[in-house]
Amino acid sequence: MKTYNISKRMSKQARLAILNAINEHDLLCSYVLKPEKNGASRRIAEKIVNERHPSFRLILSDFRCCAVYVAYAQTSINVYYSMRVVIEKNGVMLESKDVGFLKELIESKVRDLSDHENAKYNSRVIQNILKS
Repeated sequence: MKTYNISKRMSKQARLAILNAINEHDLLCSYVLKPEKNGASRRIAEKIVNERHPSFRLILSDFRCCAVYVAYAQTSINVYYSMRVVIEKNGVMLESKDVGFLKELIESKVRDLSDHENAKYNSRVIQNILKS
């Protein structure tokens, strides 16, 4: 599981991981998913989704972190998908959140960037976020 430290500043890799999680979640939840016809195809589909949407951890402060867990499975009848966003402190689960927490986290870090001195860099970052 990848870990990103965003306690002071959000890196480009962390921002991309969060945006990928949000986009994939919106995509997988917006369609009625049908399972593949045979077992080999189901395993391949599970592998593809799990590679495109890996679990990761965000360090929010010295002792608090946010873990994003993704589960995707197919049976012959159903497709199961879930994304859990968990806030932990010293390895103990404090509370469970949803994808809205990740969206708020992205928006709050963009606001923090606007206070920075380099306005050109900020506008470029914000434009790239809005494009994706």
